[in-house]
Amino acid sequence: METTSTEQFTSEAACAAHLAGLWSQADLPCHWPCHADEAVQLLRGAGYDCTIGLLESWCRSGQIGSPKVRASRFELLPTHVFAAIGLCEVTRRWITTDGRHIHKLSAIELAEAQAKSLGESVFEDADQVDCQSLLGVIAGRNGQDPEFRALLCTALASKLRMLGVLDQ
Repeated sequence: METTSTEQFTSEAACAAHLAGLWSQADLPCHWPCHADEAVQLLRGAGYDCTIGLLESWCRSGQIGSPKVRASRFELLPTHVFAAIGLCEVTRRWITTDGRHIHKLSAIELAEAQAKSLGESVFEDADQVDCQSLLGVIAGRNGQDPEFRALLCTALASKLRMLGVLDQ
């Protein structure tokens, strides 16, 4: 019986095989389950912009499954780490300087990444626009002009970082 791609990555063994190279890239011995801090090292080594706080929030909310907690630490299985990679992709959480993902960034995301590296923002007047207005415009543009929506989403993320709501 042939396995579909969806079925393939719901199996711990298939996910573990797919993730095996990340352990050597992170210079860590491969073992499952792994702790959240190790999973973050794997994700960052693969070019994903994920922090321990973010990963633990995904664990608590069930967005990547329900990892067990032992001694106050999340223990992630291969399917949890694989789901975290998927969530990083969907939420556009790439390390902007990582060549493996740079082609996925929009022009405005690239410009904002360059400005951020200089301690600036391309959205100098972001403090003059409230978050609700940005959300309203984004919602109103559903399915229209994806580049403009990307611009608005990046502006909103920049504003939320300025307000301390999102991690820098």
